[in-house]
Amino acid sequence: MGLHVAEEGPANADPVVFLHSVATTGWMWRRQVRDLRGAMRCITIDLPGHGESAGMAWESLDETVKHVAELIENRAGGRAGVVGMSLGGCVAARLAAARPELVTAAIVSGVSVIPASMSKRMWRRSQLLMQYTTVGPAVRASAEAYGVPEEDIAGFRQSHRFASRQTLIRMGTEILNFTVPDGAADAECPVLVVAGERESELVMRSLPVLARAFGRGEARYAPNAGARWNGEAPELFSVMVQSWITEQRLPPRLRDPEGWVR
Repeated sequence: MGLHVAEEGPANADPVVFLHSVATTGWMWRRQVRDLRGAMRCITIDLPGHGESAGMAWESLDETVKHVAELIENRAGGRAGVVGMSLGGCVAARLAAARPELVTAAIVSGVSVIPASMSKRMWRRSQLLMQYTTVGPAVRASAEAYGVPEEDIAGFRQSHRFASRQTLIRMGTEILNFTVPDGAADAECPVLVVAGERESELVMRSLPVLARAFGRGEARYAPNAGARWNGEAPELFSVMVQSWITEQRLPPRLRDPEGWVR
């Protein structure tokens, strides 16, 4: 069984591959696809263990990078822009470091590379489980963060199924232990490292660290936005995707994290 893939936009337009957060699906990019499908070839994926790819076992970040690399080779003509958030951001960063020849430009959102204490790692894991659960009141909170209208919440819950809680924990462990990928310094593709300003302190402090690790890295944050800021500020996110992936330009509303304090 392969990855579930959906495409919208002109076949001859610049391709961009969207990689979703943990325990969500390609559905989370619906606003960006709607905004960009007239100018870009938008390719959304359900990662292993998620949504329509739930029957495909999650093995590791490295194995997932291989799957995404194969998809770009086979369906995107061998080169594509890559946009990832949280889990998808980890995959995007490793792909840019390991296979930069496949990546025209990358956007990595919501990723920490700073080691945390055991207590903070446990706290972050519990937050991860709470943030992305698809049962109970957390469904509505998550739907609101993504800007889901009331009539779509049932569909939101259904589309955000994943293989198992144990699989989620294994994914979460890889996210929380993520470090700068090997090969980042030698990668020639442009990499934009971003986050919503209300993300965790570890993610915000990681922005310049991860950006500097790449030869062509830049770091920015979206003011007054949270972890799932593609839903909170969809217009800004979409403008960022098109301007960075196609021309490596940065929207002026994004801010430089150097000197950021909370």
